[in-house]
Amino acid sequence: MRIVGGGGYGSSGPARRNPLPPDTSPDTWRAALQEPTQRADPTSEEGSPPMGTRQEAPVRELLRLFDEGDFVGNMDRLLAQFAEDATYQMSVPGREALRGRELIAKELARQAGDYTDCVCEILTVVSDDRHVVTERIDHVTMLHDGTRVSNPLLAIFEVNDDGRIVAWREYWDALSLSHRMGVDPGTMLGLMGLETA
Repeated sequence: MRIVGGGGYGSSGPARRNPLPPDTSPDTWRAALQEPTQRADPTSEEGSPPMGTRQEAPVRELLRLFDEGDFVGNMDRLLAQFAEDATYQMSVPGREALRGRELIAKELARQAGDYTDCVCEILTVVSDDRHVVTERIDHVTMLHDGTRVSNPLLAIFEVNDDGRIVAWREYWDALSLSHRMGVDPGTMLGLMGLETA
């Protein structure tokens, strides 16, 4: 698996930051992630996995598919992690929530036109019987100018009893990201898929 960090299941375990700097090339990131740190899955006294472990599975699979590079080519596998009527809000409160796999697929395909070489560096995962929260730094290469950009964010996922994501909300600072990308706020709105006047 090519996911860095993850500090344990539930709220246990330390967060681990990858020692590679944000401007590291995607190939170097992937090479560093070939041998991820193995950690034993903790179990409860009854021998069953702790609360939240099952809920993390579709979220970790979703992020793993992003890490594989061409997630548009894996769209069917990616969308299989979602309930049919799931919602996705790319940037709270900047974007409205999209409902349904078809609109989620359309938005993710739009985003794929903006960047490549995505690496989702997980710093912390907190989960319970319904929610999974990831603190991440997503590293991407922007297609318009080849700039490697790192975007710290917090994502909240809700997972149903069938192990499907029913809601996905991401919180990140668009103005700060526009400065790191070297674009003006109007251009940033366009990259976010928002109309500009």
